[in-house]
This record gives sequence, C-alpha cells and structure tokens, in this order.
Amino acid sequence: MNRRNKIFKPGRKNPLQEFLNKFKNSLIKDLKIKIFGLLFAIIMWIYIILGNSYTYTFSVPLNIVNISEEKTLKEPVPERIKAELTGQGSELLFLYLSPISGFRFELDIQAIQFFYTYDLHEYYQLHPEKIIFPRNTNISLNNILAPDSVRIQLDYFTSKKIPVIPNVFIDTEPGYIKSEALKLTPDSVLISGPKYYIDKTQKIYTDSLVTENTNLPVVQDLKLLLPENTTIKCSHKKATVYQKVEQIGEKIVKDIPVKIINTEENITLVPSPDMVSLKVSAALSHLTDLAPGDFEVIFDYKNSWKPGETYYQPKIIKPQQVVDIIEIIPERLDIRVVRERVSK
Repeated sequence: MNRRNKIFKPGRKNPLQEFLNKFKNSLIKDLKIKIFGLLFAIIMWIYIILGNSYTYTFSVPLNIVNISEEKTLKEPVPERIKAELTGQGSELLFLYLSPISGFRFELDIQAIQFFYTYDLHEYYQLHPEKIIFPRNTNISLNNILAPDSVRIQLDYFTSKKIPVIPNVFIDTEPGYIKSEALKLTPDSVLISGPKYYIDKTQKIYTDSLVTENTNLPVVQDLKLLLPENTTIKCSHKKATVYQKVEQIGEKIVKDIPVKIINTEENITLVPSPDMVSLKVSAALSHLTDLAPGDFEVIFDYKNSWKPGETYYQPKIIKPQQVVDIIEIIPERLDIRVVRERVSK
C-alpha cells in the first residue's frame, strides 16, 4: 500500500507546529521565577550534600620543626604524607580549597639527638595539636596511609665555598672564533648542610649546554646540579655562562724589529732586513689594537745557525688573541755573521 502524505491546505493549522509553539511559550512565561526556583533547588541540594559526613584522603605537607640551630637534617624526609580524614562535606571542601600554609602536619624533633624513627599514626594520635587546620573544625584523623613512618637523621650544620664548573661545549661556524674565555657568573657558590656531605662536595657542575656552528655570542642561564638525595642547600640555583663569538679578520702588522738571541762572544749578527711585517688573523675587535710591540721576531743563533747557510726563517712569538700567523714578509732573513778580531 502506498502511504499517503498528509497535505495541509493553506489556512489549516499544523498540529506539531502548534505543540512546539505552546511549549516555547510555556518556557518563556515566568522565566525569571523558573530560573530562581531551579537555582534554589540546586543550592538546597548542595547544602544537604555538604551537611553529610564523608571520609577523604588528602596529600598534606609535612613540616619538620624545632631543629637545633647547630644541626640539620642529614637525609631528606618526605615532603608530603597521605592522610585519611573524616568530617562534614562543607569542612572537607573548605580544607581542600585552603592554601598549603593553612593545612599541614608538623613533626617536632626537638627531643632527639641524632636519629629516631617516628610511627606517624601513633605520633598524631598522641599529638593531635600538630595537625594544623586553617580554622577550628570537627575533622578527625582516621589513619596515615603513606608513609606509615619517618626516620629522622641529624648531622652538624656547616657551610663552605666551592667552585662552579661549566659543563659547556660551544663550537663556532667556520670563519668565527671564541674571542674571549668563557665567563661564568657566579664562578663559585656557598653550600650549606650536613657536615658529612659538605665535606665530600668539592665542586658543583652546571647543567649541560651544547651549541654547534654558532656565529653569535652565547648567553645562557644553566641550572646548578646539587648532589642527589641530600639536604644540601646552595646560595644560587643557576649560573649564567657568556661566550663572546666574533668573526675572524686579517691585518698586516708592519715594522716589527728582528731580535737576535744566544750569540757568542766576538760575533755580531746582522739581519737583513732588520724589520719584518706579519699578516695575522684574529677576532675583529682584537685587530684594531694589535701593534708591532705585541710580537717578537727572533733568530736564535745557538740553535738555528748552520755553517754555509745564509737565509733563515725567524721564530715568531704572537700574543694570545692572535689566531694565526698567515704570512711573514719577507719569509726568510739574510743573516750575516761578523766576527771581531781578537787582539793578541
């Protein structure tokens, strides 16, 4: 059988559309009153729910208090403990939203000398005042879940200054150079803590830094790596490394006098020429300051002169900031030996 589609003639109402219009009008009518009623119902539901008693597990900061001034914790202790608490829903919610400083467990170690193991559940049953709540509440402790105990070990407190060692590798792009030594700020730090570990710590390293093919100065803050699983504290958490990187340039330094050393008595050496020029390479900032007095051009008679030879390549002593001696002008010196007559 063929289904017949109902065709609504013009002027005849559509029942579905009429129902939707009535539903829409019922929602719009007295809308403010309906919204207020809904909110009131939600508030009452929350009020009833929060008035019930619940048990909830909290992760709570553990603070160690009353340590002697001359002593410190030798080994780290847990920073937080898991505690099961029971109370009204409203109070537990307030506790959950409270800042850390307002809710904590304190462990008073004033009575111990160097070591002691605390059973936490027993301790807080005997000392409920060490559970610090942000306000007066009727919340009660059911149990300490983890850890169930804490071992306290103390040692004498001491401090000393140690060097910072950079764990840094910087490679420059061809045509560039590290024009100055690596600078580290600070280059030493003050560490403090238990004497046992302070005595064993002689230096502190930075976190690693590897830079390849760089053509720009390197500036980086690096974390200082303290010995693991200790209570050592450091005056700084990081150090700043700075490595100057510059482009390499060339320059000709003229009129450097030739210096003769290790001659014998009654012998005079005459170099020709008596001055040379050097073509050198260095960082651009160093080139402008280079002068003839920064170099030494040396001929060592005792260790270099050979009978029958006339031309020699001199020895060049360059300043540290010069990368390379590219060319000596002239490359060889004519060394003439003049022997003085000895009168009888």
